[in-house]
Amino acid sequence: MSNSSSYIYLIFTSDPSLFNMIRTLERYQKCKYGPPEPNVPSRDEALAVELSSRQEYLKLKERYDALLRTQRNLLGEDLGPLSTKELESLERRLDSSLKKIRALRVLLDPNMTLR
Repeated sequence: MSNSSSYIYLIFTSDPSLFNMIRTLERYQKCKYGPPEPNVPSRDEALAVELSSRQEYLKLKERYDALLRTQRNLLGEDLGPLSTKELESLERRLDSSLKKIRALRVLLDPNMTLR
């Protein structure tokens, strides 16, 4: 198996599209590092598969880069290029995440004192 690194991303968000990050990353890795096909297709089939794979790779790479940008933004990095509207959206998402974390903490704190 190829030498690969593993990363864990923890993102608190109400945006359901970010919950697909793991699946997107897996598809990206599959396109980038996937095993070779056991059967040898014809030249036309190979070109069609290569074009399709290339398009899928570019689409996944774009999605991967967007997720990395979103992660950096959620961590407070690279905020300069964001518009006012994007900053307000980011602020709402962070506020929503904080409310969820605080609600979970309120639920967990009484349980911690019982131990």
